[in-house]
Amino acid sequence: MALCDLVGGTVTKKENYMKASDLFVKCLEEEGIEYIFGVPGEENADFMMSLEKSSKIKFILTRHEQGAAFMAEIYGRLTGNPA
Repeated sequence: MALCDLVGGTVTKKENYMKASDLFVKCLEEEGIEYIFGVPGEENADFMMSLEKSSKIKFILTRHEQGAAFMAEIYGRLTGNPA
């Protein structure tokens, strides 16, 4: 799928623009990502707002980034799906 397909074809009008975080979430959906493990913060606030709009991806809140990495790795090993 081409990038222009995700953003609605040729981008010429302002209403056709989308935030990079919205595009990133759409790409994750297209790849079949079901879960994202992590810690929200000001550094990823735009991404979290875009992720909130997704009905296909569930965010799993963790207490520490390292815990999120372990959870994602084990989820991937047990299911064979990326996380």
